[in-house]
Amino acid sequence: MGPADLEREGWRPYLLLGLAVLAVGLAAWRPMPAGVWHDDGVYMMVGKALAEGHGLTYQGVVGAPPAVKFPPVYPMVLAGLWSMSSAIGTVTLVATLGNLVFLALAAVFLARALRVGAGLPMGVALAAGGLAFVSGDVLRTSSAVLSEPLFLALATGAFALWPGAAREEGGQRHRIALGALLLVLISTRAAGLPFVVGFGLAMALRMGARAATVVAAPGLAGWIGWSLWARSRGERIPADLADLLGPYGGWIREQFFSDPGAFLARFPTHAAGVVERVGVLLLPRLDGTVLWLLALPLLALATYGWLEARRRFPPLAWSALAYLGLLLAWPFLDRRLVVPLHVFVVALLAVGAVALASTRRTRRGTAVVIGLVGLWAGFYAVTNAHRIASEWPTAGYRIRAERLAAAVEAMTRTVPQDAVVGAPEFWAALHLHGRWTVAPSVLFDPASTDVEAPVWGSPE
Repeated sequence: MGPADLEREGWRPYLLLGLAVLAVGLAAWRPMPAGVWHDDGVYMMVGKALAEGHGLTYQGVVGAPPAVKFPPVYPMVLAGLWSMSSAIGTVTLVATLGNLVFLALAAVFLARALRVGAGLPMGVALAAGGLAFVSGDVLRTSSAVLSEPLFLALATGAFALWPGAAREEGGQRHRIALGALLLVLISTRAAGLPFVVGFGLAMALRMGARAATVVAAPGLAGWIGWSLWARSRGERIPADLADLLGPYGGWIREQFFSDPGAFLARFPTHAAGVVERVGVLLLPRLDGTVLWLLALPLLALATYGWLEARRRFPPLAWSALAYLGLLLAWPFLDRRLVVPLHVFVVALLAVGAVALASTRRTRRGTAVVIGLVGLWAGFYAVTNAHRIASEWPTAGYRIRAERLAAAVEAMTRTVPQDAVVGAPEFWAALHLHGRWTVAPSVLFDPASTDVEAPVWGSPE
């Protein structure tokens, strides 16, 4: 069955998959106030400023400095919601429910890409698409107003476009569409750069430099343009707030070049942390020696899948490698950052399992591979189902929501409306819910090598 035949298959199985992932997402979802984390409040603040005609600014922060930390696409999505309703509860509700739709679409796109692009059996492609997005860590991003679900939908949508873009005849239109989609992707999160690199390299190896330019040039131009704009506008941000509100570019350069020796010294520990977090997402609730013993065979199978994906589905292989490089270079690590890599790893596990099973010459060998992967899938599904039932994905949000509610209630009784509120936490949420002008008072320097200075706290 060739790619053209696979493309003519109906969409009903994918629709059922999308509905299933949406149902799981709804089971895990709980309504949360905007600003309960941090980035969600900033996104809402900037989106509101756009809707009110103030442009990309931190409207509500003293002096309304330019908002240059996050690319503009997700704030523009929120601006559209703010323009339809000025009620923060309504905007938050629609935005988080929209996140569930984005995750369902991402599952559909990934399954379609694995079926048509990598040639996996329909059942395996659907299973991989579902398992990748029912993780409690992935679903955690949907109950807050965060950009990850949209980012994942765009990234997997790019994978789904690959089979058409890689065709010699009639593929130019798909390549142009793929380039435009990658531009939107990198304008949603700067972490989209590995996808632009991965797709560009895959296209260059498959069809040459001209086709690769059509695919990668828009995204690279968008990334360079945003970086230059953010750097120039970021000079207007007060020095004490530059680490928190300013662009990542200068902050990253400082981390790398102010003390390269310190970065290299902590790199082995950092790399081990990246691998451990990948294992934790694959094997939730496990830790220590047991985690490593069980995760290493899975990671070995994913590595075999990567080698196979270079031939079957090159953008998956090269994007995964580029994103892993980003995590290894990033000076600090958060589980949210590992979520896209988790989606890659699940997809590579599927590719590796199919390839390994097909190369075995004995039924026993095939049965062993299928059995091991089946045991992992069963454990993974049951554990995440238990997490969802116990409301684990939103437990941290719930604690913070209670503290935010108490803070807003106390301040409403004691703080004048025209006051300027200094806050190390919840500063965006305090403006959104109480309309106070806020002054963030938190230092963000998690990779600091100065043992005398705190990595977070209040600037003098």
